[in-house]
Amino acid sequence: MKRIFIDPARCLGCKTCEIACSIIHSRSRRPGAPILADLYKVVLESPPPTPRVHVQLITNSYYPALTMPMQCRHCERPPCVSACITGALRKGSDGRVTLMEERCIGCWMCVMVCPYGAIEVKPEYKTAVKCDMCEGEPMPACAASCPTNAIIYSDAKEFISAKQRRISEALRELVYVKPGGRLIDLS
Repeated sequence: MKRIFIDPARCLGCKTCEIACSIIHSRSRRPGAPILADLYKVVLESPPPTPRVHVQLITNSYYPALTMPMQCRHCERPPCVSACITGALRKGSDGRVTLMEERCIGCWMCVMVCPYGAIEVKPEYKTAVKCDMCEGEPMPACAASCPTNAIIYSDAKEFISAKQRRISEALRELVYVKPGGRLIDLS
């Protein structure tokens, strides 16, 4: 199953993912139309559409300033599904955790147990809101719109092997090449 992965080192904090998510989940979006084709209609919607991804600024002693998109991680054993008293949250056979808004009563148990803070309250409708990986679309809007590929929609094995390849290339440059371009003799 393909999943959404984040590479925080590539995130610029541009919030393009939030805009694309809002557009794709808006009431005025025309199915099949390019995302930006309906931007002006979406801006004028009332209430405005709620994005399912949020770019957060993370600061601590290790990362002085890091921006990172946060959305549902579609956990292997999702605590939100276990906590949902009405069965509005379900994990499908494809691994997606989906929310059926018509069953949500607004108890917010899912919001309280989500380890990523990825489920929000939609105050206009008194229901929860979470990433659905743009069900029905070939690729999630956040990943398709990310200009730096900080949000990656990929199979887990492909993502891990690509990450390992990038790390090994970076290490090869650090370990084997001196600033003058000469190889270091490690023997």
